[in-house]
Amino acid sequence: MVIFLDIDGVLHPLFPRKDRPAEESVLLAYLPRLASVLRDFPTVSVVISSTWRLKRSLSELQKLFPDDLQNRIIGSTPVFTDSTRPGGREAEALLWLDQHPEHLDWIAVDDCAVCWFSLHKLVICNDGFRNDEEIDLRDAIKNMIPFK
Repeated sequence: MVIFLDIDGVLHPLFPRKDRPAEESVLLAYLPRLASVLRDFPTVSVVISSTWRLKRSLSELQKLFPDDLQNRIIGSTPVFTDSTRPGGREAEALLWLDQHPEHLDWIAVDDCAVCWFSLHKLVICNDGFRNDEEIDLRDAIKNMIPFK
């Protein structure tokens, strides 16, 4: 299973927010919370669908994550010139899945609902991966991974 992960608006707010503690406005402020989820679900991998993939290599993107999770950042989605259209990120994700048929199940974690048509596979972030979003992601993963 893969998570298609946006970064801006998910791992940190788009802009500093006066309604939140200052430590939540720093770059990658919510990464520790996401890392905790990933550690609890060792079969889940991450594919970067964020615009961060445009100027960073896969290696650079992996280094954003804690050492023990870097090998679980397995790629980034292809870039379409019209990816800003409705459903654009999902189209990029579906092409990535076509190119990697070993991955069947997926969830997107993003702050842009219009970028995805499959809203039942989207954990929408309200400007940050906070408590509610963590609960939603954990539930979504549990519903997709069969019990062993």
